[in-house]
Amino acid sequence: MLSENPDFVYDRVQRLADLPSDPQIIANEYLTDFEHPALGTVKALNFPTKLSRTPARIYSAAPQFGEHTVTILSQELGYSEEKIADLLAQGAI
Repeated sequence: MLSENPDFVYDRVQRLADLPSDPQIIANEYLTDFEHPALGTVKALNFPTKLSRTPARIYSAAPQFGEHTVTILSQELGYSEEKIADLLAQGAI
């Protein structure tokens, strides 16, 4: 609802629940459907900018807590399997 007075332009403030059906949100693709491995199809925030040469997209879900701990310790930090097993046994990871 825009003002009748051209010197004072306004519109209502939307509620969060209004956003998925907002025509500008839809046109700019600010929300996207995303296949989450545990939750199935969910709506997620898309990237707010569009880049012609390097278009952004959602590649995967955010990792679960500790999901990549062993991989990072072994491949990135060079910990041995024995050291990782020791850390797991101690409850450190």
